[in-house]
Amino acid sequence: MYYVVLRKNDFSQPYQVTRMRLLLRILLFSFLFPLCCYGQSQDETIKLQISGAGPSTEVIKFLAKEFHEQYPHIEIDVPERSIKHRGAIAWTTHRWQLFGRLGRPLSEYDLHFFPRAREIPVAKVRLAFAVGKNLILPRISMEQLKDIYTGQIANWKEVGGPDKKIILLGREKGESSLAFLQKDYPFFSEARFHKIFKKDHLMIRGIAHVPGAIGFAARSNLLANDDIAVLHIDNFRSGQQVGLVYDVSNDQNDIVQLMKKFVQNKRWRRALIDNDFLPLDN
Repeated sequence: MYYVVLRKNDFSQPYQVTRMRLLLRILLFSFLFPLCCYGQSQDETIKLQISGAGPSTEVIKFLAKEFHEQYPHIEIDVPERSIKHRGAIAWTTHRWQLFGRLGRPLSEYDLHFFPRAREIPVAKVRLAFAVGKNLILPRISMEQLKDIYTGQIANWKEVGGPDKKIILLGREKGESSLAFLQKDYPFFSEARFHKIFKKDHLMIRGIAHVPGAIGFAARSNLLANDDIAVLHIDNFRSGQQVGLVYDVSNDQNDIVQLMKKFVQNKRWRRALIDNDFLPLDN
């Protein structure tokens, strides 16, 4: 039988109720997906699960495959369903899994609530826009994209598409992909979304099933879905840094040390470039 003690000061009061619910959900997953035992020999298989933010899903899947090729005794499962950026931090800092996947770099705000969190930067993922696969569109310009998101263009026929109202799908304020878009292209701060989704997989489902919808997410996540079409937008370039998070108590863990070295080597940088991801700046 397992017991979990939730201390009164584990979380700040404004987030306490929602975080306790999150902890209960995570605890259920921890029973369904047992964590590996550290200290195994390389003749034994070590199994890890890396859950976390939606934007980093596909690049961490790719990391898991490449890491396994170099270290065949370590198998990494990357669930597609997001538990969000802060969910990953909470899970790792309470020692229920070795790594979580981040949707953005750790901020001072994150570290205020989770001072035990430590980060391993992994890559930058390209951001992109997509529509349903049946919504046939030509290439669009950055100026047209701006007019779409600021409400100047409200029907797809104005950019060479069908006579259909444009439905803007967005993310909640402060979400990582939206924050990076607003940083690179400030006009996104003016966008008035018709529908807002809290997770990447829900955004992608919305793009596929809401008539006339346009939405954004990590390009790799969009390309992994056959029900949507990624738009080509002339001169658009935006990306967000993603990585892994772990608890400071695991800083000297053998797998953590292997992972730090792996993501810093030239082989990983080349693999990112060859697979449509962006390496970190030197």
